[in-house]
Order: sequence, then C-alpha cells, then structure tokens
Amino acid sequence: MTRRLVLVVLASILGAVLISGHGERPAAQDAGEYVFVTSWGSYGSGEGQFLWPSGITVGVDGNVYVADTLNNRIQVFTLMGVFLRQWGNTGTGTGEGELNQPADVATDAGGDVYVADTWNHRIQVFSADGVFRRSWGG
Repeated sequence: MTRRLVLVVLASILGAVLISGHGERPAAQDAGEYVFVTSWGSYGSGEGQFLWPSGITVGVDGNVYVADTLNNRIQVFTLMGVFLRQWGNTGTGTGEGELNQPADVATDAGGDVYVADTWNHRIQVFSADGVFRRSWGG
C-alpha cells in the first residue's frame, strides 16, 4: 500500500526531521522511528501549496525553506507550517533571482539560502528574506 506525500514534518527526540516528497512512498516506511507532528501543503500554486516540492531545509532562523520546483519558487514556513513568504517567479526566468525549476535548497551558518537552480545550471544565493546575493555556474 502506498500514499501520496506532499510535505511532512516529523520529530525525533533530538529535534525536527523534515521530509519533502512528491511521489509514491511505502505506507510503513520509517514506521516506529519517528513521531508524527504535523503536515501541511496541498496541490497548487497559491501560498502554502506545492507543485513538486523537492528540497527542504531548516535555516538558522528556525524557518523551513522548501524548493517548490514546478512553481519556480522557494517558500518559507515556520516549523509548524505557517506560511511566511516566498520568492522566485511565476514562470521560468534566467535573470538574477529568477528560478527555473529549483531542485534543492540549503542554508549556511550566516543565514544565506543556497538554491540549486536546475535548468539555469547554477547555484543562486539569497538572504533569508529572498534578496539575491550572488550566483555561480550557468
């Protein structure tokens, strides 16, 4: 038996474990290892909705950053799933700060957000508020 997973936040004794997904997963995967806390998101393009979420991380600010691939954006939430902000573009773009199917997201100790901008073949770096800082590749 399988189920569709949009975005699930799980917690272990040491802290939060975050899982994003867009495909079929076995229903019993990781059973017993984690305690379910919450989930959020639905299919779509609105705030808090996703089209193929593929990367997720927690920043030093304690917020959750999600690469919303087919919406060409990064969405930011609290640990409990409250939508805070987003950046990117409604279509694909090649300019600074524009994204073309971002596949993953990571943060550093200084709070910068690194985005793997798939079809622009580059890494873009943003502030935690989504202000473009620099990029390489492409």
